[in-house]
Amino acid sequence: MKAIKEVEIRLHSIIDNLEDGLPTGEPEINITTHRGFMICEDTALSVSYTDRDEGGEVKCTIRIYENGVSLSRRGAIVSDLLFSEGEECRTSYAVGPYTFDMITKTVRVRGKIDLDGGEMALLYVMSVGGQEKNARMRITVTPLKAGL
Repeated sequence: MKAIKEVEIRLHSIIDNLEDGLPTGEPEINITTHRGFMICEDTALSVSYTDRDEGGEVKCTIRIYENGVSLSRRGAIVSDLLFSEGEECRTSYAVGPYTFDMITKTVRVRGKIDLDGGEMALLYVMSVGGQEKNARMRITVTPLKAGL
């Protein structure tokens, strides 16, 4: 059985640059809200939306798993990230003509997102182009009522 719902997706991320394992400088805080769609087919649940910024359009898909989340971006940014507690993900992060090696190590995944919406909190360490960062992300999905 396939179910599709229109949803609001709120992403709240905080990224600290690290020097010798300690945060340095001001954290980068990013809060965005998007309208998109939640699709549930059998046991697979995903949320899709389009992000638009000065770099261009990016189609984003968040897939929800029992033990984690994946985030795929295609467009002005190209990346595939997997967040599963205790796991390391080696990938690349492409912006315009530049491509960087990226490693994420997920420390913690908490929360739940299902057809009724919900929230997941991620804590992870990432290395982009050799620069280490500490990151937190909160993904909140809220179904929209018909007629909004």
